Amino acid sequence: MGGKPWFIQWIRTTRAQLIISLLVMIGISVWTAPYFSESVFYLHGDKFRPILQEPQAVTYRAHNGQEVVVMNSDEPGQKRVIIERQEYEVHVLEDQSIPRYEVIYPSGERFRVEAHNKILLWLDQQGEWVPEISWNINGAPQPIDEQVGLYSPSMIVRAAFPEYHSKQGVLLLYYGSYALMLFGWSLFRFEKLQILLFHLSFHWLWVREAEPSDFFYLSCKISGIAIIGIGIYVFVQSFFI
Repeated sequence: MGGKPWFIQWIRTTRAQLIISLLVMIGISVWTAPYFSESVFYLHGDKFRPILQEPQAVTYRAHNGQEVVVMNSDEPGQKRVIIERQEYEVHVLEDQSIPRYEVIYPSGERFRVEAHNKILLWLDQQGEWVPEISWNINGAPQPIDEQVGLYSPSMIVRAAFPEYHSKQGVLLLYYGSYALMLFGWSLFRFEKLQILLFHLSFHWLWVREAEPSDFFYLSCKISGIAIIGIGIYVFVQSFFI
């Protein structure tokens, strides 16, 4: 009988396993990269992401199917936000030391919003900050205030302007998880790395002609599996933090 096919022999080599691992990591990175570059905003805990971008309008959708449409006006600094068939107007107030906006509700009520970096504050008629508390009953959002209903002026402004949206996930944790998984796999797979770690532990300073024990090799393999598990956990968490 002939020997094993060349592909089986090649795939068992260290070089092949490294190449396959790198290709898998690169493929997953390319597939998931848009997630971290996409900006989103939240209304009552529901995440809205862009699904349709047109010159005059952007449509955002949550996982529950609810949509928010932001329409640009011909006048600079003016936008319209449509939520549940209700239309809200947002005007940028000019000549202000800090960014300020006026939000006009379908009822005709007018409210002002101030922006401090990415923190949006809803102001009352006297210019005082209005505490914003959103709450749910059995998963259903409840009105924030009798005048504004379910959506506060700051929520409307946040939906209208992309500069107040936020990126998804933590990219540093995402790539850090790959480093952990690669190190864990290498610690499990490669005896040379295990020997290197043995010498870095300085055991050889006190023992003449010290060599790693079978227990040390087993500990390295168990540690490698544990590190891979931690890497997988960090990978998953990087999408949700």
